[in-house]
Formats: sequence, C-alpha cells, structure tokens
Amino acid sequence: MLSHGFLPRVGGIESLLGVLTPELRRKSLDMHVITRRLIGTKPYEEVNGVPVYRMPVRGPKPIASLMFTIAALKKIRELSPDLIHAHEFISPATAAVLSRILFNIPFVLTPHLGGPIGDVQKMKKKLLGEFRLRLLRKFAAGYHVISEEIDNELASIGIPEAKRILVENGVDLARFKPLTFEEKQALRERMGLENFSHILLFAGRLVPMKRPDLLLKVWPDIHSRYPDAGLIIIGEGPMEEQIISADLSGLIYQGSQRDVTPYFQAADILLMPSDSEGLPMTLLEAMACGLPVVATSVGGIPEVITDGFTGRLIPVDDPAALTKTIDDLLGNESMRHEIGRAARGVIEEGYGIEKVAEKLRALYSIVLANEGRL
Repeated sequence: MLSHGFLPRVGGIESLLGVLTPELRRKSLDMHVITRRLIGTKPYEEVNGVPVYRMPVRGPKPIASLMFTIAALKKIRELSPDLIHAHEFISPATAAVLSRILFNIPFVLTPHLGGPIGDVQKMKKKLLGEFRLRLLRKFAAGYHVISEEIDNELASIGIPEAKRILVENGVDLARFKPLTFEEKQALRERMGLENFSHILLFAGRLVPMKRPDLLLKVWPDIHSRYPDAGLIIIGEGPMEEQIISADLSGLIYQGSQRDVTPYFQAADILLMPSDSEGLPMTLLEAMACGLPVVATSVGGIPEVITDGFTGRLIPVDDPAALTKTIDDLLGNESMRHEIGRAARGVIEEGYGIEKVAEKLRALYSIVLANEGRL
C-alpha cells in the first residue's frame, strides 16, 4: 500500500487502511505500507501486524512530494512487491507510475474523492496535470472505485470500463456496533456526557469542504429549543480556531481523537454537511453503530443512504434544511431508532471489512494473473 497518510494520523483513508491491511494479511497477502513520516513516529514499525515504512517529507509541498517519491521508490525496489495499491492522485500515484516504468511492478489506484475538489478535477488544475493523467491512463492496471460519482469521472477522462472495479469502503462490524440503552447511558457517564438529553456529533477534518461553519450557524437556534442537547465536534484542521472561538452554549470541541468509536456509540445523531465527499468512512462507521446520519447528497453518500429510511439527505449549503432535519429527528425518538436499525442493516449487508477485503484480494489476483492488466 502506498498512501499519503496512515495511522496514527486520523482521517478517512487512514481509518480504512488501518482496518483493511490487517484483514488482507489474514487472507494470506504479505501486506506492507509505505507512507509519510509524521512528527513523533518511527521510520519503521508494525501496526496491527503490518510493516509500515515512513518516508521523510520536509520543506514546501513540491519538495516534500519529491522527497516522498524518491524515498518510496528506493523502498519499493528493496521490497520488490508483486503489486502496488496506491491511494489518491498525488505522490503515491507518481511513485506507482515510476515503479511500473522502472521496475515493471503493476499497480492499482484508488481515487478517494469526487466532485470539484476531487482527485480528477484537482489533477486537471495542477502543473502538468493532463500529462500526469495520461500516465495514469497508460500505466495503471486497474482502478479501485468507491462511488458512482468517481466512476463517472474516471470514465470522462478515458479510463475504460474494464479497468474500473467497484469495491466499497468497509467497516469492522465487531468494533463499530450499537449499544443497548443501558450500555449507552453507562458510556455517557464514563465520558462525562450524562447531563445531555441528546448528543449531536460532527467527526471530520476541520476544513471548508466539511462545512463545520454551518453547524456553528444553526446550533444557537437548535439549542434554544433543546437546551439540554449537546453538539460535540471532533477533528483538527485550519478551522479549529473558528470552532474554539465560537464559544457557543452546549458546544464541546474535543480535538482530534484516535478512537472515535465511543463517540459514535454515545451520540444520537451524526451530522455531515459537507460540500464534497467520496465514500466517507465516518458515514459507514456511524451507521454501523446504529446512528441516524444527516448528510448532504454528495459523492457516494446517496449510494448508502436512502432518505428517510437509512438516514436523512439534505442539499449542500442549506442551513434551513439542516435545521429542519435535525429538529425532525430530535423530536421523534422512534424515527431515530428506526433509521438507526436500518442503517446498521445496510452496513452489515454490504460494507463489512471482510467482504471488502475479499473483493480487493480478487482484484489483485486478476491483475497478477493477467501480468499486470485487467
């Protein structure tokens, strides 16, 4: 696996790979991860039994990307893998292309975000972006596609259908699971949240795309009607100071959390007002915990949520719709429970990590059996 980020960094890709790589290892694949080295991490360690090599990245973004690519190529040559699985259209993809050219190692590529700021559109705007897309078209053995939106974008740049393989993101169903009422109350007491009648949760990067600012905008109105309710925000990023300085009654900022599971299990509703998404792990993990999710109808979200049945869908940048939908759920406990049960059922049916790992293992086998082609 070649990835810009990996555990202990917190994020959707990191969460996916953190659970996917050991599952693939259990399926008799000798998995290794090459990623960036974060402050406070070692150049080499094993995470959940998977060897992780952390490449140095220093200086401005172009220099850091070049450093990562060169270091990754050296490590790839040393490891001599049968197959590379690269994530996002950035330096991991560049290293994968060069590995194909220099060492004849086939690779599979996963774009993780669609829409105006997704992998395809961002690459088109970069220096030599069209040239780099041509290289990906020519050298990638296949594309691991996580949503219909991304599939359509890949088709629009000339990636043939035979190379676009849909494999959804997956969740550890044993870890992310609903609690009974008694278990939930006990968990809230341990977390110091027992005084809230309802808990709304946002968990994600604090960046404009995720729209935490919308929550700050609508929360005073909601809190005026539900004064015992609490809004918990988890994450870090450039909008952190805006969250902290808002100083709103009932708002709790918890920063970055390595384990979000207790928050999903303690909450009543997850809020995802994003402008753009791929197939967010936060969505799948929350639904696996039986949480009703209020989310914008973007990326792969409508492929998982059926509005009113397995969650609630709202338009992008619509504070009124966000407020009304939250009000509907807060005022109807039976609706919340019905949606939560249906959400868990959908995840159990198609998004368990074992099923996802088996599909990817099959994809890898096809590529290798066909000497690096699909």
